[in-house]
Amino acid sequence: MSNGGGEIPLLVEKLLASERPVIAIDYAELRNYNNGAAAALPINDESGRDKATQINLLVLLLVGMEGDARQQLDVSKRVLDRYADLAMNATRPRVAVVGRRLDGRAAESILLHAWRRKYLDVTLVDSLEGRVSYYVPFIERFVAFDYRGGDDVELFPDKFRHVANYTMTVLYTASNDQRVEANRPLDFSLERFLQPATRMRFVARQVANFGEALQLLQRHPQEESVFFPYLVQIAMAAPGTGLMFGRVAHNEWMTAVAKRRQRPKLGIVKLGSFWTYGSLLLLVFVALRLAEFLVLGRGLHRWIDFFAVVIGQPSSETQASRRPTKKSLMMLMLLMSILYSSTLVSLVTHKLFSYEDAQIASYEELVKSGLQPYVYHQSVRYLVNGSDPWAAALRRVAVTFRPGFNCIASLAASDDDRVCFTSTSRARAAERELVEGRPYYEMFQLKVNEQPYGFMYEPASVYARYFDRLIQRGVEQHLQLCWACLIDDEDARNALLLAVRHELKSANSVDYYWLLAIVIVGHSSAALVFACELMMGRRRRQRIVEKRQSRKKKKNISLFR
Repeated sequence: MSNGGGEIPLLVEKLLASERPVIAIDYAELRNYNNGAAAALPINDESGRDKATQINLLVLLLVGMEGDARQQLDVSKRVLDRYADLAMNATRPRVAVVGRRLDGRAAESILLHAWRRKYLDVTLVDSLEGRVSYYVPFIERFVAFDYRGGDDVELFPDKFRHVANYTMTVLYTASNDQRVEANRPLDFSLERFLQPATRMRFVARQVANFGEALQLLQRHPQEESVFFPYLVQIAMAAPGTGLMFGRVAHNEWMTAVAKRRQRPKLGIVKLGSFWTYGSLLLLVFVALRLAEFLVLGRGLHRWIDFFAVVIGQPSSETQASRRPTKKSLMMLMLLMSILYSSTLVSLVTHKLFSYEDAQIASYEELVKSGLQPYVYHQSVRYLVNGSDPWAAALRRVAVTFRPGFNCIASLAASDDDRVCFTSTSRARAAERELVEGRPYYEMFQLKVNEQPYGFMYEPASVYARYFDRLIQRGVEQHLQLCWACLIDDEDARNALLLAVRHELKSANSVDYYWLLAIVIVGHSSAALVFACELMMGRRRRQRIVEKRQSRKKKKNISLFR
């Protein structure tokens, strides 16, 4: 069997050495069936016996295949349908797809396709990047484990992590003849952070080599608490530090309390009535007018004239004096207090910062109740010490979460098990929620042209590139500024503001009402400074234009004289 122009990854290579026959389809075989004829691929062995009833592992080797990821995806789906359908009556096959351009979207599409067709499990291997993604579908939900290579291991209990209760048995090989007590609980800080939300339990068992681990997993009977014996390769450490494998064992279905944050409309705030919108806009308008008066020392006479008419004072007297009376100022203050109180009451009554609790027993009930899964890309990263990889255990955990309007926090676990929070103003609240066992992290979903995008904790340059793409797609300015305010990382927020600064300045028309509302909601000092810069820049340009016009008028008057 050829390997399609590339080396077969270690995971697939070891899994091929199993008791039952394995169907491995190479790119060389797919070359003639690339135009919709994948269903005609032969499935009989040399003796003519049907191998479909004996399939243990179906391997698609697409390493040497030309074309883009979509082409690989189409071929993979056709081949999966052809072979897995024939094998459904006898055994549920495991499927390994080895490709060169398996990006996240293509991998998820293959996963969902196999999940809907009731395949046992699917392994996606990206040979170009050395990335192994092993997806474990349960009955209605799945858990995904993602290996990125090197020492940075990312564990993704994705999408349904808050509904399932499962155990991970970590099988590992010790390097340099290191021995530890068998079946001891892992002293991982990872369990401490994951358990409140995922109900995950870790148990460690040491094995001598890969073969022993594979035999142990295959030997486990299905009648016990294990739902299916899965082999999950969590981490492939550096040479000389040993290998780490895991088995996911399903314990029981849990009735979970799903706490969903009410989604803001327009990416800013959920306002439910016309009066709330009107009072907020009036409040913003009054604030801008007062700011204009305080900065420029003029403009208040228009308000005085207006309220003079309201309270019955002749406008001619006001225009003559240009000085506010006590009665007019009191009326102005009263109106502002009414607007402020009405806005505050509206925000409170609409439960702007409240959570909704719902008893969820299954994914179907979750969807029927309207509580869509809000976790799109939960990332838990831990770095392992190379000299003593599994005894030293957890060094760093970075969890992406959004308890309020702040959406990013970094949690670092040190040797003495102290937790320090960085880059968030909600550290104390997150720590309190962590102690109380509530799900303390959420991902905020941004919809641009009806396409969901999940944000992760990444360097500021990643956000800047993302917003560059948004600007190219013509996303509205207030949405960009809103996200700049919501990201609770100063470097990332400044990068976003810099990314949209040129676009806003070149537009020559900035919606200051939206801008001020964003500043109020986001509580962002950087956005406030940016707003002031924009406003002052506009006022400065207006003053320059006024001076030029006044000079022209003076010149015209002098010429007529």
